[in-house]
Amino acid sequence: MHEGCSGTFNDGLQVLQKLRMMGFNTQPMPVPAYLKCRECDEDIVMVTFEFECPHCKMIHAVTPCHAFEAKNIVAAGKNV
Repeated sequence: MHEGCSGTFNDGLQVLQKLRMMGFNTQPMPVPAYLKCRECDEDIVMVTFEFECPHCKMIHAVTPCHAFEAKNIVAAGKNV
């Protein structure tokens, strides 16, 4: 079930599901990520591994292993 940092995902929803399954979704990021929302293009500061855009409610996700680069953050959907 746990593949460490070598796991691969087909989409953002799979990343989000993995975070929730492992209990990492509400944990703080090692360093806040400054990025544009993948949905509405507004500036956001992601502070937890699962983060909902306050402007459009798009959920963004990143695994702890990949949280050091904003390019690894993916959109996971709304209301998921």
